[in-house]
Parts: sequence; C-alpha cells; structure tokens
Amino acid sequence: MLQFGFVDQDIIIYQETIDITDLAKSKNILLQKNNTTDGNKLIIPQIICELKYNGITSHGLIIYSEYAADIKSIFPDCKYFLALRYKKSSTANKLFRHGKNFDKIISFNNGQSKGSYKKGGFLHQLKTDNELKNKFEEFIDEIKKVLQVRQTFFTK
Repeated sequence: MLQFGFVDQDIIIYQETIDITDLAKSKNILLQKNNTTDGNKLIIPQIICELKYNGITSHGLIIYSEYAADIKSIFPDCKYFLALRYKKSSTANKLFRHGKNFDKIISFNNGQSKGSYKKGGFLHQLKTDNELKNKFEEFIDEIKKVLQVRQTFFTK
C-alpha cells in the first residue's frame, strides 16, 4: 500500500503539482490531509524548511530528521532545511549526529532566547544586527541555489 501524508511543514517551496485524481480513486493508496486548494493536486516540494524558535531537543531532532528522510524517499530532489532562531542547548555535535537527514542546518543566534516570540522581532533585529543579517542572507542564498534552474548532463 502506498501512503502519502506527513505532518505539517512550516515552509514548503514548490513550483509544480501533479494531478492525483486517479490515485485518489485507488483503494491501495491512502491520501491524508491533502490541504491544497484543489484536492486533486499533489504538491511536488523543492525545499522544506522546518523552523524552531528556541532550540530543539535530541528527540525532536531525530524525529524531524526521520520526517526529512521519509519525504526525500518520495521526492528525492527535495531539500530539507532546519532553521533555528536560537540554538539553546543544540550543540554542533548533536545537530550533526541526530540531524543527518537534513540538507542544511542553520542557527541564527547561539544561546537561549531572552523571552517569548514577538511578531516582527526578527525583522527588527535584521536591520540592527549585521551578523544576523549575514546569516539570514546566506540562508536565502542557499534557497536560491536550490531553486536555480541548472543545465546538467548527469543522469543522477
């Protein structure tokens, strides 16, 4: 049985969808939570970004890394990024060891947040903190690289 259905992702960047009308009629395929505006379309993700505000536990990192592996087994060209606003106790060792299925992991600030999330706070800090701005620009550059149409002669 083929099953499509994953937890909600924070950001999905895509350009293509496929018509799944015939798949939806099959009894051997289970389609869950197709939240597109047209239920007969399946999004083909190019990039998925998982966002965490105040670090991530080892357990959470392992789980999200497995989600990345599952999604990439169905959509092999999809890149899966993890972006941490604050790193808290997420050491480089922990991120490498448990986040092995992420294509990129970035932390915008080390340490723990100085309070709860405030809407617009990140945008305000981008204007005043050059290091944060540079990290964010590098993150955006990575996204642009993935989305860039390249001519290639590789089969795989």
